[in-house]
Amino acid sequence: MILAVVFVLFLCSCGGVELAAWCEDAAGPEFSFSPARDAVEGRYALRWCPAAAAAAPARHWQLVVWVDDRNATKCVHDPFHSHPIKHSLVSKDIDQELNCTKLCLSVDVDLVYTGCYTVRNTLQFTHENPINQQKVMYINESHTLDYYSQSEILAITEGKDDTEYVRLSSTRAPLAPGFSLELRADDDAFGSAQQVAQQCRLSSPREARCELRGLRAGRYELTLQQRAAWAAGAALPPALATIVLAFSTYCSTGRAGTCTFSNA
Repeated sequence: MILAVVFVLFLCSCGGVELAAWCEDAAGPEFSFSPARDAVEGRYALRWCPAAAAAAPARHWQLVVWVDDRNATKCVHDPFHSHPIKHSLVSKDIDQELNCTKLCLSVDVDLVYTGCYTVRNTLQFTHENPINQQKVMYINESHTLDYYSQSEILAITEGKDDTEYVRLSSTRAPLAPGFSLELRADDDAFGSAQQVAQQCRLSSPREARCELRGLRAGRYELTLQQRAAWAAGAALPPALATIVLAFSTYCSTGRAGTCTFSNA
């Protein structure tokens, strides 16, 4: 809960990653890290309120997260330690000129597996030198990177009347709260893809349900792109960020049976 008086709030769903920047007049920590509001295991709300940001209007914010396998005892700031794996990346312009005594920035990040995480924030200005901040934290979760690296996206569709009901399920990793889903008919290779993500809803942290209406019989291709900070990193397999799935509405006739997706 934010107890301060909020003067300006700027929300940006940049690529599906919801970022927030606002002015606040209450005392509080410069950096905080807490479970996200949606209570998904391993999803955290990162909040940064750099004290020096009052010097000039901020223009750009970049967040980089690295992860390594150091244990809790050795997970400390070390200027000579390299960061072998980039876990997450967020880079955004602050479109509104938030010129205030206390600027705060926030984004949700998925740190779903155990590891030593290094978080680096950079705030850039038009004419001033950038502000940098770096934090090192040990996160102890239920699973490891290897566990989530084996995650798959499974999907089935079942026809009823004029609607295909699509269920997208991740076997291990939570789905990103923001994603795009493009639909294209195989016999319309040069036509524009239809964005159908607005016809989907998250029914659980690892499952989305979609309703696709008015599809004629035939073969279709769905391209799912997860919009999350980790999708720009290199820790998890790229195949989890972008998945191409094919399905056929052959069972639309009479609506008997279930159509099963396969990786295209």
